[in-house]
Amino acid sequence: MGKNKGRGGGQKKNFKKDPIAVKVAGVRKSKTKAVNSSLKKINFQNRSKTEKLDSQMSELQTGKKSEKRPASKPATKVNMSSDAPPPDINMAADELSKLTS
Repeated sequence: MGKNKGRGGGQKKNFKKDPIAVKVAGVRKSKTKAVNSSLKKINFQNRSKTEKLDSQMSELQTGKKSEKRPASKPATKVNMSSDAPPPDINMAADELSKLTS
């Protein structure tokens, strides 16, 4: 007669993989690396390079400062006191009135 078929979708069985196949094709773990020692080496190299560059930069800056200011010239003062008598304001006013009229 008829075969017994399950009605209404029941649970499907999950078949586990064969453990032998997993061992053969398994992922190998990589060895841990010495991260701290590598970082210390990198930090030391960076520090030494930055110190070297800083010293070169300071030398350049001191060289530039000395080139910019070779010698400072004394400021020349204009001497306002002269031997001429002070101007006559009345005479200037008369000349101005002549020009405007």
